[in-house]
Amino acid sequence: MRRVLLLAVIVATVVAAILIGRRMGAEAGGGGMGPGERFFERMPDSFPPKRMAAELERIRKQNEEILEMLKRRVADTPDMPPSGP
Repeated sequence: MRRVLLLAVIVATVVAAILIGRRMGAEAGGGGMGPGERFFERMPDSFPPKRMAAELERIRKQNEEILEMLKRRVADTPDMPPSGP
């Protein structure tokens, strides 16, 4: 009986902590940004993780441009018979 009561108290404490944390996060504002994201945004542009994120974004944009170029090239190419054996 004592173990069940202890387990119930522990579960209730964890659930209460989660609910309080969520409420405090929502009241703090930030449009859903967590403390880690706000910390990241305050870092200078030379901050290595921030530079890496900027590079990944640059690569993503280049890939989108390449895919668009290939789509246009395929659309402009007349249908060719299949090659192969």
